Amino acid sequence: MTGERFDAARQIGLVHWVTDAGELDAVVETKVGEIRSSGPQAVREAKRLIPGVLSRPPSQRRDYTAERIATVRSSDEGQAGLRAFLAKRPPPWREG
Repeated sequence: MTGERFDAARQIGLVHWVTDAGELDAVVETKVGEIRSSGPQAVREAKRLIPGVLSRPPSQRRDYTAERIATVRSSDEGQAGLRAFLAKRPPPWREG
């Protein structure tokens, strides 16, 4: 019944945003926009990363994560995003 539980949930990472009901649509639109601005392949790989990391022993997680990030960055999509960034233009998945 109080905001304390949500504050505690936010502190441990269970909840990332807390907003008034009147601001909910705007917050959702902002977050959806952030996801849509990311490369589709990168979003898919980010979703796959967590179970991949958790299925490995702790001693292998850092190397696994670095390898996955390097693979995505060196992909056609990753390189197109980098070129767009350097040219100060929108990436191909945001054009049109």
